Amino acid sequence: MMLVRKATASDIPWLLEKLRDHDELMGYKRKLFADENFARNALIILLDRHVIFIAKEDGKNFGFIAGHLAGHPFNPAIRVLSEILWWTEPSFRGKRAASVLLSSFTKFGYEHVDSIICSHVYDKTGRASALEKRGYRELERAYLLEV
Repeated sequence: MMLVRKATASDIPWLLEKLRDHDELMGYKRKLFADENFARNALIILLDRHVIFIAKEDGKNFGFIAGHLAGHPFNPAIRVLSEILWWTEPSFRGKRAASVLLSSFTKFGYEHVDSIICSHVYDKTGRASALEKRGYRELERAYLLEV
């Protein structure tokens, strides 16, 4: 059975490993997580002030989703939860793995904020996205130009 829980400080070593896996998969020109100490400190801040959910099955972690909580820059009365990284192990993709993480993330958003933004969707299947099935609507698309 797949379970989702909030991450704790004891999850940091596993999260750091997954950040390295993310960099390897995405093949960015510059590594997002080149400095492990900086990444560890960023995770500590996320755990303390924001949110990270971890999914596991049979006692083994297989994915996480991290979100940043803040007031909107033009109207701080509007609380926003912005997804900043969403990872599932390749062997769990195409199953319910990403979906259970998204469900927990969305539920948390309904309980704590006014708007939820998910922007890191790595799906090349062409199916209706799990986001759209949950009531999210495509508002903009993001593109990356590494210079």
